Amino acid sequence: MAFGQPQKPRANSKFPKGVFVNAFKITSIEDSESQFKNDISLLVKGETEGAQYEKKIWLQGNHKKREDGTPEEYGNRKNGTDYGSWRVGHFLEKLGLDPMMALEKDGSTLTEVAKADALDRILYILEYESNGNRSREIWKFFSSVEEGKDHLLERWNNQKETMVPKDYKHKNVNDRLEAMFNEKDDSNPWD
Repeated sequence: MAFGQPQKPRANSKFPKGVFVNAFKITSIEDSESQFKNDISLLVKGETEGAQYEKKIWLQGNHKKREDGTPEEYGNRKNGTDYGSWRVGHFLEKLGLDPMMALEKDGSTLTEVAKADALDRILYILEYESNGNRSREIWKFFSSVEEGKDHLLERWNNQKETMVPKDYKHKNVNDRLEAMFNEKDDSNPWD
């Protein structure tokens, strides 16, 4: 390819525009202050190959609790928990840790053993180009090393249209262009 010449689009790419899947190696897990009253709030830091900066994942939510207030399971809509902590459990599961054994008895954080055990473990994250505050966001699902990056990409590609993140920069690009053209006033300006 000659310098300065436009590149041909990669038509054979299995990745949608602005979607990237990378291995994420855990470098730290810390308790995080939350502006909401969540049962658990964690900041996970890690690195991906070729990235200049450390990546951060915030995991938080509420657990489904027993009558005595201890966590019974990670919260989600199916078990009637608002702002559920299911993503924390999902993250731990994909790291190969037992999600319930990793919790302190009160569910407010992970045990020190679980935090230490998670260090240097790897899972796959999916990032997408965002039209929000950050240029890229990390999607809410993860894949284990055993499942591989294609598993996560397949999950992204097979999600219902209504589940695609609202801030995904390339969501419904054709629909947005059509709406812009439909809004354009094509009437004669001299009438």
